[in-house]
Amino acid sequence: MFLFFIYYLYVMKKALLLLLFLSQAVSAQFQVKQWYFGAQAGIDFTAGTATAFNYYSMYSANGSTAMSDCDGNLLFYSNGEGILNAQHQHLLNDSLDGSSSLPVIAVPHPGQQDHYYLFYMKLVGVDSINLKYAVIDMNYPGGKVVTKNTVLLSFVCEKLSAVQHENKQDFWLLTHKWNSDEYYAFLIDQNGLSTSSVISHAGPVAAGANNRKGSMEFAVNGRKLVSVFDNGFIGTYHFNRNNGQVIAEMDLSTLNIQHPYGASFSPSMKMLYIASLSNSDLYQVDLTSGNVNTIVASKVLMDHIVSGGFGEMQPALDGKLYIAIGIGTRPAEIVKPDEKFPGCGYNRYGIFLNGNSCNIGLPNFVQTWFDVPSFMTADQHCSGENTIVRLEPASEQLILTEWFVDPPSATILNSNNEEAEIVFEEEGTYMVHALVHYSCGTDTIVDSVIISATPIADLGNDTSLCPGNSYTINIDTSVGSVIWSDGSVLYTHLIEPGNTYSVLISNNGCEDTDELIVEENGSGIQLQKEGALCSDYHHYVTLTVSNAAQQLWMTNMDSASMLLVKESGLYTVTAMNDVGCSFTDSIYIEESCPVIINVPNSFTPNNDGVNDRFQCIFNRATTGSLTIFNRSGRVVFNSSDPGAAWDGSYDSSKCPEGVYGCLIEYTDEAQVVQRLQNWIVLLR
Repeated sequence: MFLFFIYYLYVMKKALLLLLFLSQAVSAQFQVKQWYFGAQAGIDFTAGTATAFNYYSMYSANGSTAMSDCDGNLLFYSNGEGILNAQHQHLLNDSLDGSSSLPVIAVPHPGQQDHYYLFYMKLVGVDSINLKYAVIDMNYPGGKVVTKNTVLLSFVCEKLSAVQHENKQDFWLLTHKWNSDEYYAFLIDQNGLSTSSVISHAGPVAAGANNRKGSMEFAVNGRKLVSVFDNGFIGTYHFNRNNGQVIAEMDLSTLNIQHPYGASFSPSMKMLYIASLSNSDLYQVDLTSGNVNTIVASKVLMDHIVSGGFGEMQPALDGKLYIAIGIGTRPAEIVKPDEKFPGCGYNRYGIFLNGNSCNIGLPNFVQTWFDVPSFMTADQHCSGENTIVRLEPASEQLILTEWFVDPPSATILNSNNEEAEIVFEEEGTYMVHALVHYSCGTDTIVDSVIISATPIADLGNDTSLCPGNSYTINIDTSVGSVIWSDGSVLYTHLIEPGNTYSVLISNNGCEDTDELIVEENGSGIQLQKEGALCSDYHHYVTLTVSNAAQQLWMTNMDSASMLLVKESGLYTVTAMNDVGCSFTDSIYIEESCPVIINVPNSFTPNNDGVNDRFQCIFNRATTGSLTIFNRSGRVVFNSSDPGAAWDGSYDSSKCPEGVYGCLIEYTDEAQVVQRLQNWIVLLR
């Protein structure tokens, strides 16, 4: 039972280490707070939550991108055909030879402030897609395109993504060559765009016109990549942010998803989401096992729509994952993408886009800009205990985090960029503020934490009791639930000597334990008797008390060490052991004379009045039986009274002279059945 109790404490402690937070604001880097996409659709995350807005200057069938400065001010947005500034006016010289049906992305120039690269694509002829770029100067009033339509790579697939370099200053642009297994990574550093690419051979050859289709998206940490092709190939890859190398990780084509199009990791990369455009299916798979067979077996169909089809996916600053739907004015959303379906909170009808459509695309950004925390967690929520408050998801983008608590009665013991150790002294609601500094922008995460009072388990000091004594502990029912080491959940418990008691008190997940050791003071007394009482024969009983330092016989108020009992009755003694514990014991003494039997050895049944019957004489009443046998073993007399008299006849006829056997059974003074065999002589 004790081991069970310890295990119970461990399980309960683990199970209850949760903190209730009510999110008040979202923290993020500012470059990705404004989305422009689809048929004049827009979403603004500046206020911390998604807010739809209208714009009327651009249409995109699929590809779009936007760029804001470090203060969150919109700079420009593009569909690959034109570029508009924050006033929704075209940049000077912005006419691009690209297509809004193909991917587009904007990346800052690390060496020139307010200069940006815009990468976009154009279908050439029937099969060839060219990857092009333009250079944008936002120092120019209203912005202008310095150079444009420069071909960076020909014969590419519809795959385009970007992440930060490991140094967090430079960038990598990644695309995939068509009719090839080659991934091309282009470095953008202080010197600008390097047209010398890092080529990696990984995954299948993207052959056939349809296999130009299918998205490629980085995880938000930039170190993992998912790539899908229309023929059903689905693969995950490792990406080296230092050297731009792509290394194949897992081939998940056995998921058998028809015509996959959009794909995205959850923030922690526990889950992978895959959408089919032509089949209109949305799937989730669990990546946590790292085993292909287990991952394939985890596939769940989350939704199927009749028309429109699921398109591109994009994580957002509110922690959700958004999914474009081709026909409709609401993108689908997954509220908790790190959780298994249905706990992930999938909603087919997400934010209303004010009647505008997202088509099949969402804006394309530098993916590591989404590697930001959006909420807090903590390891417990109990007053007076050290609480570790963490920013989640874990991010590498943090430069500095400043922590504050309101009301200030809480104490911040230690802190760093990712977490703070805080003691909340009293129960109540506290606001935890994290002022987060990024390389581009500063933002605040504010979460409210509800602290519950830690109960106090107090069984009192260890003690000792006299043997046989006890007392009851009563716990106030308002403190929470209780469980004792013996499994009892009652608020009262009997306390007896020679035992150890433990109790766990829980209140809204907060708990306290206490242990009470109760020793036994010496040994109890025991009233002992010697002998049996039989006053007829002057046999008496002697009473003594074991383990007694002193005693008092209540019969005669004598304190002698022994008492001689000469008559039956109840005898009581009060005694004290060597440590001062007092006891009372009683014993009833009754007459217990031995059973004495006189068995004749002969009799003469001749009716002369002398010795005419055989009869055993007992000195006291008893129970049993008497059986007489002749020499051949036949029973000639039987009685349930061992003192019965036999007249020497059998079946109304006189038995002949001779020797007969007798068996006498009787109950002695100790209520034990005794058997006595003897020979008797019948004379006439």
